[in-house]
Amino acid sequence: AILLLLWRKDGLAPSEIADATIRDRTTITRFLDGMEKKGLVARMQDPSDRRRLQVLLTEKGRGLQAKLVPIAGTLIEAAHSGLSEEEQRILVMLLSKMTQNLLTKETKESNDV
Repeated sequence: AILLLLWRKDGLAPSEIADATIRDRTTITRFLDGMEKKGLVARMQDPSDRRRLQVLLTEKGRGLQAKLVPIAGTLIEAAHSGLSEEEQRILVMLLSKMTQNLLTKETKESNDV
């Protein structure tokens, strides 16, 4: 999920990645630590705001897109096999609704603290 976000828009802040992936910032930091050790991303200071970090893809991280996107496509196709277009539409709608429920619950719990 992190690579997918960065392939779409490189230079996101860790907090933006956390929000987009519905993960807490600590978890994203751990993921980024591992990805940095593997040479997939680098964290740099934002030139327009020294307080903000940017997560940037390395050449190695960019290079994985050509390998991983077809694999993901094959997995998604396999997961959808046997489902009608209507069932797929309902599935996406229900998963979106569940995600929204979790986001709403998380926001409410954050406000309660």
